[in-house]
Amino acid sequence: DPLSARRERPQYRHARANARSVARTSARAGGAAV
Repeated sequence: DPLSARRERPQYRHARANARSVARTSARAGGAAV
């Protein structure tokens, strides 16, 4: 269990960072498109 928790933590953090970067890129693309 502790191992899975450790694996989930970094993945969750990475997913969060990815979501932020995606939101930024989408916002930039939307602004450029419009």
